[in-house]
Amino acid sequence: LKYLENPSCNGCVIRNCEGMYSVSYSFITLLLTRMIWQAGGLAMVHQKRSIPSNTFWALCGMGFFAILSSTMSKNPVLKPFSLSLGTPRDWVGVVAAASTIPGVLISLPIASLSDIFGRRKFLLMAGFVFASAPFLYLLIAVWWQLILVRFYHGFATAIFVPVAEASIAHLFPGKRGERISLF
Repeated sequence: LKYLENPSCNGCVIRNCEGMYSVSYSFITLLLTRMIWQAGGLAMVHQKRSIPSNTFWALCGMGFFAILSSTMSKNPVLKPFSLSLGTPRDWVGVVAAASTIPGVLISLPIASLSDIFGRRKFLLMAGFVFASAPFLYLLIAVWWQLILVRFYHGFATAIFVPVAEASIAHLFPGKRGERISLF
C-alpha cells in the first residue's frame, strides 16, 4: 500500500491495477457476449421463439462479470488513482459519480428503443462498452480524462441492465419475477 501511495511513481501501479482488474473481466464478458451471439441471441420483440435456459444463464454470467468489472474499476483504487492524477479534492466525488450519470439519462429510453430495434443489438453494444472501457483506463494521463472514461463506462451498465431485464421479462412471461430476481 505504501508503494501505491508513493507520489514518485505517478500512479503507475495504481493505473495498472485500475486497468488490469477490469481488463481480465472484460475478456470474460466478451466471451459471454459471443456465446449469446452464437446462440442466436435473445429474441427480438418481433420474433416469437423459445429460448433455452442456457441463454438465460449466459446472460446472468455476462451480467455478473460485467458488473464486477465495472465495480473493480472503482474499488479499491479509484480514489488513489484519481488523486495520483492530480484531481482536486473537490472533484473526487464527481470522478466517482461520473459513471452514474448515463444511467439516469438513458436507462428508460434505451429499454424502449430495444423494444423497437431489438434487444440483441443493445446487449452487444453494452458488451462492447464493457469490454472496451477498461482499456481506456490504461490511457488516462490527466484527471479530467478519468471523468470522461468513467462517463463512457457508465453507458455499459445503463444499457445492459434495463435491456437484460426487459429481455428476461419477455422471454419468460410465466416466470418473470423469478427470473429477474435470479438475474
